[in-house]
Amino acid sequence: MYEAHSTDYQTPGALKGDGADHFAILKVGPWMTFAYREAVFALEAVEKEWLGAARGTSLSSVTDTLEAAMQEKPKPLENYHHGNEAALRIARKYSYSDRSRYTGR
Repeated sequence: MYEAHSTDYQTPGALKGDGADHFAILKVGPWMTFAYREAVFALEAVEKEWLGAARGTSLSSVTDTLEAAMQEKPKPLENYHHGNEAALRIARKYSYSDRSRYTGR
C-alpha cells in the first residue's frame, strides 16, 4: 500500500490507475484547499449579507481569523509568498500556493 500526494491534480483515469497500483491513501493538495477556502469565503460573504445588520448577532470573522493565524505563524509561508506587505496580504488570502492548512489554529 502506498500514499499519493496532491491527488487533486489528477485526472479521473489517473486516480483509477493509482488505486490499481495500490495507492490506497490519496491526499489532496493545495488546489483542493484553495477551492475549499474560496467556498468558505463565499459563505462568510453570505453571512455578512444576511446577518451583518442584525443586532446581537456575532459573525464568524473567518477571513480575519485566518489572516491573524497566518501572521502569527509565518514560517510555512516564507518559501511560497513574496513581495511587500500588500502583496503578501493578497497572497495569504488568494494564492494558489495555499498555505492556510499549515497555520494550525
